Amino acid sequence: MQGIEVYDVSPRDGDQAAGVNLSVQDKLWFARNADALEFHYVEIGFPSSNKIDLEVAKILSADPLRITKAVAFGMTCRKHKSADEDPALQLLQSIGLDHITLVGKSSFQHVESAIQTTGQENIRMIRDSIAFLVASEKTVIFDAEHFFDGWRIDRKYSMEVLDAAVEGGSNCLVLCDTNGGSSPEFVEEVVRVVCAEFSDQTVGIHPHNDRGLATANARSAVNAGVRHVQGTINGFGERTGNLCLLEAVANLEIDGQSVLPKESVRRFTSVSEQVSKVSGLPVRSGRPLFGRNAFAHKGGMHASAVEKFSQLYEFIDPERFGNSRRIVGSKQSGLSNIRQIINATPLLSPDTLDKLVTNNDFLKLSLEYIKQKESSGFEFDNAEGSLALQILCNSNLVTRLVEPVSSPFIIDQLGENTLAFVKVRIASQQSISLEAAEGAGPVEAIARALVKAVRPVFPSIDDVRLIDYESTKSQESDEGAHSIVNVFSKFTDGSNIWRTAGSSRDSIEASWQSILDAVEFKLAMDNIQTS
Repeated sequence: MQGIEVYDVSPRDGDQAAGVNLSVQDKLWFARNADALEFHYVEIGFPSSNKIDLEVAKILSADPLRITKAVAFGMTCRKHKSADEDPALQLLQSIGLDHITLVGKSSFQHVESAIQTTGQENIRMIRDSIAFLVASEKTVIFDAEHFFDGWRIDRKYSMEVLDAAVEGGSNCLVLCDTNGGSSPEFVEEVVRVVCAEFSDQTVGIHPHNDRGLATANARSAVNAGVRHVQGTINGFGERTGNLCLLEAVANLEIDGQSVLPKESVRRFTSVSEQVSKVSGLPVRSGRPLFGRNAFAHKGGMHASAVEKFSQLYEFIDPERFGNSRRIVGSKQSGLSNIRQIINATPLLSPDTLDKLVTNNDFLKLSLEYIKQKESSGFEFDNAEGSLALQILCNSNLVTRLVEPVSSPFIIDQLGENTLAFVKVRIASQQSISLEAAEGAGPVEAIARALVKAVRPVFPSIDDVRLIDYESTKSQESDEGAHSIVNVFSKFTDGSNIWRTAGSSRDSIEASWQSILDAVEFKLAMDNIQTS
């Protein structure tokens, strides 16, 4: 059986997602990321529509990808115009990429209403445009736009469109659920007919996610014979987005269909997070398989069960896709939550850990401490660093080394970097350290100033940097301007990643708490590693 091809549309459809504007470097990053994952294709954009995509095409023509085929996107020639007279097709012909994807209408309703021509003229446009590029030794993939909607209206015409693409020389027929309104049952029914009719062709699927069924539709299409799947890394795109390629490939892997090398699949969680940063669109913490909470266990009963046998609440090993189990501490926790949180912390020696995880008095006191903190507004769900640190400090097992003398002072001038002043006392030092630093906002400025203040005594702190930040209104909060704000920060020292939290009616104070915890966490880690 022919393997399944993975086609990444991220560099082009990223431009169609609300709030996303990709630069040349962003698109090159997507292309090289697809190559590192060993995707079969990556669609670099629409060169005839904008200079950015044209520049990306030129760069990848001169410096080709290692494994992945870079594909330029285009449309069929205009109505009543020959293909060899069309400037956009001429550009695709002359461009240095060997693979081209052309989109054409496969719904008779769109032919009449959108491009306002006859059915036969649309067929001529598709056949001639593909033939023009094939004559120049281009490999052409045909995206049959609105195929499933067209099938509902006039299936005979939709099949004639595919016939025209094959006559023109296309080597792959991609059925697009452009409006995202199809069901898995319908997709499977249609795909079986198409695959039987075009048994010598590669048939593909490009599902949108307007019903939340893109992954299910891709899976049904593959079951029916599709061997080419198009989508974007995190599923971003116009409206509700495209198929999430990572999710689709992971589901096929779970079903026993090996699509990509195991090394690539194990990188999926980290790649999803990287794409989030490049695109500026956050990954939902609850996203299946790759979200931070995909394997998070909060309820005491759940945490106790996975401690005994992981499959009781996990259908698959999270590390298969580069994710990990998280035991969350909260007012819903039980002793198992605390035991596993403490057991996972890098802040204690193995001997101390062994004693604590079997000490029920310590576990009960720690659980009470968490419940007390959460009742005042704190949330620890996404802050295992603060959670472990505060439990251990409360039990006098870890000593804080940085004492805040006052709250940070912020100078935030419109259109310029924020300036932050921090004043702290370092343990064992008599003098007070006052430092200032600039940052893109108050949080980054405070973090940089605190690192400067601590660096003379603890040089390793220089490796610490803020990599993510978010704030939310506490569930225990009042309404309006006096709401309690919870801040969650993510830090790294290049080797480790940890998350911390703060809570206050003042967002700067909440951020300050989170940053102080981050620095203390790093110092406590270093203390264990050097002791």
